[in-house]
This record gives sequence, C-alpha cells and structure tokens, in this order.
Amino acid sequence: MNTQGQMFGGNWTDQKLECVRKYLRAYTTIMVKQPFRFAYNVFEQVADNPLLHYNSKNVPLYLLCFAAGNPKGAPTAVKIAQHILNGMRTGPQLTLEI
Repeated sequence: MNTQGQMFGGNWTDQKLECVRKYLRAYTTIMVKQPFRFAYNVFEQVADNPLLHYNSKNVPLYLLCFAAGNPKGAPTAVKIAQHILNGMRTGPQLTLEI
C-alpha cells in the first residue's frame, strides 16, 4: 500500500490503517441511512439534509449536520443551514489528505 516508506511503523501500520478505513466506510454508510430521530427529540428543529464529507481516498471523514434549539429562531436558522448544506453539496468539493 505505502510505497514511500515510513518514519514510524511498518507494513502492519498500513494494514491497521486499511482496517480502520474499511470500518469507517462501512460505519458511515450505515449511519448516513439512519434517521437521526434523537436530534428531533432534543432540538427544536433539525436540517434534513446532512452532508457526508470524504477525504481524497474517498474515505468518509464526517457527517455535517445542523440543529437549532431556539424555538423562535429555529425556522430561519435551519432554512439558512439547509441552503448552505445544499450549496456545499453542489459547489466545489474539498478533500483532505490523511
């Protein structure tokens, strides 16, 4: 996997990292399909369009969600957040090298 050599570790390091990548890919694939019902019970309103970000190797890094707790401001805040999340989905995608 790693052709440049490493300062720390060895082949077993690459094997461990590959296991972690596979686990995270599977975990996020499963979790992104789960309805985040707990958020709806805790927050006033939740944006219904979370965004999954990947690194340059197409490994999921994080799921970006938005929730608002203020009953008065929640509708406006979530509308803004959904617009931002949709723009991030269709705009230039950032990738992070790990």
